[in-house]
Amino acid sequence: MKSSFRSALRTLLGPALRWFRGQLEVIELGIAAIQERQDDLLARHRTEVAAHEGDVEVVGRALAQQRVAIERLEAEIRELREELRAARHDRPGTGSSGSPAPTVGR
Repeated sequence: MKSSFRSALRTLLGPALRWFRGQLEVIELGIAAIQERQDDLLARHRTEVAAHEGDVEVVGRALAQQRVAIERLEAEIRELREELRAARHDRPGTGSSGSPAPTVGR
């Protein structure tokens, strides 16, 4: 009786199992194609990065040089402002704001 039940079950489920098996094969082929394409894209990406690595290094050095120049200019501006403040403060006949001192008794 067990064998007849199994035989009937195989007969009923056989087409569904074959369909599932076919779908799994299609999915596996799709996954393999995606993995192959990803490997291709990764190789291309590495090639492009290697090709432009020198350009990135040159741009990085140029930016570093510009940053140093800007910092130097900012320091010079600070020094000039201090000198200007000191010159305004030390000039005879002016107040600390740089405007002429008020005259008394006129």
